[in-house]
Amino acid sequence: LKLRTGGAYRKRAEASVKEGKYSEGAADCVRALLRPGLDPTAQDPLLKIMTDAMLKLGRQRAREAKEAQEDEKYAEQKAEAQQLAKAWKEVLVVDEAAWAAIDSWVIANVSNKTGEVVAAIPLTLSGKGEADGLSVNVEVRSGEDAHGATFEFCAAHNIRGLDQVEQLTQMLDAKLDEKDYDAPAHMQLKTPNEHIKRAQAHEEAHDYAAAGAEYVRAFKAPGLTPAQKQELTQRLSSVMGAYSSVKSYATAWQGGKFAEAVTAAGSLPAQFRSDRLHLTVARAHFNQGKIKESLSSITNYLTNVDKLGDWSDEEPR
Repeated sequence: LKLRTGGAYRKRAEASVKEGKYSEGAADCVRALLRPGLDPTAQDPLLKIMTDAMLKLGRQRAREAKEAQEDEKYAEQKAEAQQLAKAWKEVLVVDEAAWAAIDSWVIANVSNKTGEVVAAIPLTLSGKGEADGLSVNVEVRSGEDAHGATFEFCAAHNIRGLDQVEQLTQMLDAKLDEKDYDAPAHMQLKTPNEHIKRAQAHEEAHDYAAAGAEYVRAFKAPGLTPAQKQELTQRLSSVMGAYSSVKSYATAWQGGKFAEAVTAAGSLPAQFRSDRLHLTVARAHFNQGKIKESLSSITNYLTNVDKLGDWSDEEPR
């Protein structure tokens, strides 16, 4: 809008500057200064208003440039954060898949047997505590033999006496003969040394049920020497304790009783703790919300684990 007097331009310039419209205010000052016949006394006020407007306009442009630069910087940071979050989501998916394999290993240790019962012997337990007078069945299922069933039953009911183990095995063998049941070929009796070697291999693999069954077979194998019998007695008792602790741990885990699971794992001697068990203990701490204890458990495990050698991708190294 074209104004008629320099004074009008001056008033509009002052109003524009007050509203923060510095470029418009400066422009009106220039228009007023270029008008013909401008009173010389009006030049200084106009120049002052224009100078102030230009100074403020410069500051405004600098501030806007800085804000634009910061916005660009924040946009880059936001993009980096989004990219990092996406990468972490992918890591967490892989991590959960790895932990799922660990979780399923624990559950597999307490999976219910589904084979058909081929022989059963009713027993009444005697001893201290709630088990005294308890009526139970010792069962052999399809795919098992008397030795494996005896080991798992004795380990579960804290029966450690060798005479009791041998007696129960004989009773189950007799019952299986009555049923005309043949155990799988790989469970047939060999030499004591063969069964001991098999048991030791199962121990190294932390399969204590299989190891215990082989030790029981070694007791029944022909040609057992007194020295071997003494060694087997110690090994069998040790493996029974390990199997019982692992079983208690796995049962507590599957029931969501993570504090009990950690306690059960603590009762297991170091040589019987598998890599997977170390990881599941960390997981049990994590599931209780004890992040510090979980990290400490993993750190201790990584400190002691073998760091050299070859292993497959599926192994928790």
